[in-house]
Amino acid sequence: MSEATTTPARTASAPATAAVSPSHAGPSHRTDIAVRTLQIVLALFLGVASAGPKLVGHSTAAESFDAIGFGDWFMYLTGVL
Repeated sequence: MSEATTTPARTASAPATAAVSPSHAGPSHRTDIAVRTLQIVLALFLGVASAGPKLVGHSTAAESFDAIGFGDWFMYLTGVL
């Protein structure tokens, strides 16, 4: 009788794909800087253009809060929040 040589089949425990290296796991440094810059610009916009007039009691902000039936207290609360 002759012996047949066979190659062992790949077992279920062997990984089918290579592991992802840690350097490619997350966003790049340039992306981090871009996202942080956009967050700062948005925060400045919300702080200056939106909350600013409410906190200083600008007449247009006061008129809009009077038109909806709330007083100055709600205008200041909205500006702070």
